[in-house]
Amino acid sequence: MKRLQWVIARTEPHTMLGLYSWMAPWEYCPDEKNQYVGDPNMEAKIFSAVTGVNKTGDDLDKDGIRAWLLQRVYTMRQLGSSNMRKDHDMVPGWIYTDPKDRKPFTKGTVRMDPDDISKSFDIFFEQVGCDKETGVLTTDTLKAYRLDFVIPVLQKEGLIK
Repeated sequence: MKRLQWVIARTEPHTMLGLYSWMAPWEYCPDEKNQYVGDPNMEAKIFSAVTGVNKTGDDLDKDGIRAWLLQRVYTMRQLGSSNMRKDHDMVPGWIYTDPKDRKPFTKGTVRMDPDDISKSFDIFFEQVGCDKETGVLTTDTLKAYRLDFVIPVLQKEGLIK
């Protein structure tokens, strides 16, 4: 789930800044014989060079998560949902089946276990500051990411308490 959070954190700035990530990850090459160590601050350096606004890789990651959280707020409002796990965060049914009825985590199948998927949602939502039962952002998270301006709107719409 840490990797998923990192992917979101890096994908959002790539989308917003028009960076093409064919070289990602720029951080490292998993093949040790290449002895390639990249620069985890590459995107931030590009951003800083182009805009004149100095950012570190961590700053840009936080901006990426902030953008993702704001998109989630928008989706909550569009759906009128105070339970994103029920109304939005769906997993396609095919992921739980296998044509040869092989068990989850068996070689040659992509079949997953529903309890494992549910647990992964729990872990991820706790990690990014959402309520793990509903997938809705907490007010503490909204404040931490400077999104506190949406709190009164979500409260008025009955989407958060």
